[in-house]
Amino acid sequence: MDLETISISQITKKPLIIVIIVAFLFPTIFFLLIKYFNIEGQLIRYFLTIASAIFMALLALWAMKRDHIFKDEIGLYFKNIGQSLVVIAVMYLILGLTYYLVFGEIELDQRFSFSQMLQQWIFVGMGEELLFRGYLLNRFIKEASYKPKLKGYATILSSIIFATVHIPVRLFNGASIIEILISLVMIFILGIFFSYIFLRTKNIVLVGLVHGNWNVPLMARYGDFLQIIILILVVELFTAFKKSNEERSIY
Repeated sequence: MDLETISISQITKKPLIIVIIVAFLFPTIFFLLIKYFNIEGQLIRYFLTIASAIFMALLALWAMKRDHIFKDEIGLYFKNIGQSLVVIAVMYLILGLTYYLVFGEIELDQRFSFSQMLQQWIFVGMGEELLFRGYLLNRFIKEASYKPKLKGYATILSSIIFATVHIPVRLFNGASIIEILISLVMIFILGIFFSYIFLRTKNIVLVGLVHGNWNVPLMARYGDFLQIIILILVVELFTAFKKSNEERSIY
């Protein structure tokens, strides 16, 4: 169902307000509880992180249902898993070839492990993307469909919220004010990038995998923007290929 088929009377601000409030409060409460109970075990923190990601995903799905944002609008299908894995695989193939040609070797990320991939690529990536791109970005676009002048700000606004809700984790890790400000700019840029991928592909599964991959990359290092450049190239090629197939199927 298209966004335009939903009347403005069906959209209430209550779910949006609840999501924004919870998105800001939840990380703060989460890290305060970890500090208060002095939770230091890596295994416990590992599963708490997964539980928090599941909570965000459930919050997003609840809000999407309340605001009539449907699964086909965000590409929440099992069939998109295969397509998304192909895009990630092609990205790494090009990235690895680039590293080899430029540096003469392919450097694997030392932090990478199956457990971290499971946590970040599947749970954290999908949980956050369902909330920030699946719900919030779509919700702001839906709101802007009745206010055309605001439509260009949907991506910016959702990315600002995405960046600022990461402040508690930076404070918890003892970051300075300067480090927090730099981090906010970086995360805002990532929010724009994730929004771009979503708007180009309408595939929240792919965006979730890209998000998790950024957190724990298979190769390269955290913060290597070469991944972004290559992913933009791969996404554009994938989108053009998909569009070409759809046009051929029509004729």
